[in-house]
Amino acid sequence: MLSKDLVKYHAVKMAIATGLMPEIDFIWSIQRSRGEKECFGRRMNCPEASCRWHELCRHVHNFAAIPLFQLNSPAWAAQTVPELTGNLSD
Repeated sequence: MLSKDLVKYHAVKMAIATGLMPEIDFIWSIQRSRGEKECFGRRMNCPEASCRWHELCRHVHNFAAIPLFQLNSPAWAAQTVPELTGNLSD
């Protein structure tokens, strides 16, 4: 599993590129309150397709290998997260 700090860094890169910032600590607190692992953004190739945050989690992973200097390209952001819209904490 990836460290929580690294996941937060990926989320910040996602926010820079798209303007969308997932509420990671909030999501982890919900997972914890349900007795689940705090796994959002921490697992590569997550098998939990029924998870309510599965798509958002995958999108956060898309930003893992992208250097910060490449994130200012609107075309890159649209290609990386084309269908991600709406309230990220739903």
